[in-house]
Amino acid sequence: MKTLSIIITVALLIMGCESTPINTKSDLEENTRELATSSLEFGANRSISDNSVNGETPLMLGSTSQAASLISTGNYLSCGIKVDGTAVCWGDNGYGQSNIPTELGTVKKISTLGSHTCAIKTDETAVCWGDNSFGQSNVPAELGKVRNISAGSHHTCAIKTDETAACWGDDSSGQSSVPAGLGKVSSISTRGSHTCAIKSDETAVCWGDDSSGQSSVPAGLGKVSSISAGNKHTCVIKRNGTVECWGSNISGQSKAPSDLGVVSSISTLKYHSCAIKSDSKAECWGADWASQSRVPSDLGTVSSISAGATHTCAVKTDGTTQCWGSNNAGESTIPEDLQKSKLIGSNHNTSAWLF
Repeated sequence: MKTLSIIITVALLIMGCESTPINTKSDLEENTRELATSSLEFGANRSISDNSVNGETPLMLGSTSQAASLISTGNYLSCGIKVDGTAVCWGDNGYGQSNIPTELGTVKKISTLGSHTCAIKTDETAVCWGDNSFGQSNVPAELGKVRNISAGSHHTCAIKTDETAACWGDDSSGQSSVPAGLGKVSSISTRGSHTCAIKSDETAVCWGDDSSGQSSVPAGLGKVSSISAGNKHTCVIKRNGTVECWGSNISGQSKAPSDLGVVSSISTLKYHSCAIKSDSKAECWGADWASQSRVPSDLGTVSSISAGATHTCAVKTDGTTQCWGSNNAGESTIPEDLQKSKLIGSNHNTSAWLF
């Protein structure tokens, strides 16, 4: 991998799709068109929620050492926000999802799942492009200004400036039907066919597909500080700092280690989950066929972590970033023309960062 010296500010998040466990390379090849979500915010410090992180620290992707603050992992397509505020995407373009609209201008946030991409412009209006087979790229005329946006598999959700949620696109599983009485939310996460949010009272709520129990918030869960919706499972950080997950556990992705303890960050995608412990060490669990859950012994302490479909990246406290797991599509390789990018992220088939 080519060494790059670039300064970028990156936002962290990942999510994923799931139907059957991936245990071999052939399984991966058969599942590469399944998608995951993430989104990127330009120049802002965020509380750790749904793979978002605070502050500014440097980045190293694979063997490439770079300065960055946040990172989002995945495969096949990536999107970033350059230092001049313009967006750039590369990789899979089967639906035009990496073709930045010529009239887009500068953006504050970007989110993509794989077949469509959405961004928040500096005037706080939303724009989406790419696949529109379910209307997921048709931003409602009445939406107005938004704070956050999350591109799901075939639907999109946003948090408006009044802190209420709005969703559009595929609603076959009710994933775009915002629950009546939801009220204000501080975080929203879309994956596959379900959506999760944190309400103003700090309780979690999910809606949409519940075929694996991923939308059934456990009774007595209590207040949460962070939520990350995988495709068929969901994980949260509770107010006491402990992790709780529910939904599919086909690869052990919903069974947090008994000795995990208090964590500061949580990231889920497809078949594995990762967290940062109170000692700033990373720990992952679930599928490990590509060593994506096998935290390198030399990793040290980390400030942020992002679980991709079959690989994982973390920003270390010394300012470098290290990735492990699969690299079949060069998912950790940043193009030369991004040397002046401010924010960058990657996702299962597409890349960006999600709140």
